[in-house]
Amino acid sequence: MSATPTSEPFVETRAGGLFFLNAVLAAPALIVLAPTLVRGILRGVGALEGPTPLLDPVPAVAAYAGPWIAWLSVVPLWMTWRNLRMELPGPARWTLRAFALMHAGVLVWWGLAVLS
Repeated sequence: MSATPTSEPFVETRAGGLFFLNAVLAAPALIVLAPTLVRGILRGVGALEGPTPLLDPVPAVAAYAGPWIAWLSVVPLWMTWRNLRMELPGPARWTLRAFALMHAGVLVWWGLAVLS
C-alpha cells in the first residue's frame, strides 16, 4: 500500500493523527527497553561488570514500571496494527513496524521476567 498524493499534509490526515498517537504511546516502551537493552548488551560483550551508577537506576525503575507498561502496551500494539492497515507513506509504515516490534518486545521482556 502506498500513499496517494494529496494536497493535505500527512500529519493532518486521520492516518497521520493515529501515527502521531502511536509515536506518543511508544515512549513508555522506550523507557523500559532502551536502558535494559543497553545494559544487557554492554554486559554481554564484557564492557560492563558489576553495578554502575549510570545504568542501574534506570533499569531498576523499568523493572518497577515494566509490568504496568507491559499490560498497557497491548493497547498501542493493537492501535499500531490498526494504523498499519491504512494508506501510509513508506517511512511511516516502517516506523510503525518498529513501534509494533517495540511493543511486542515489552510484552516478551515482561513474559520472560515473569517466567524467571
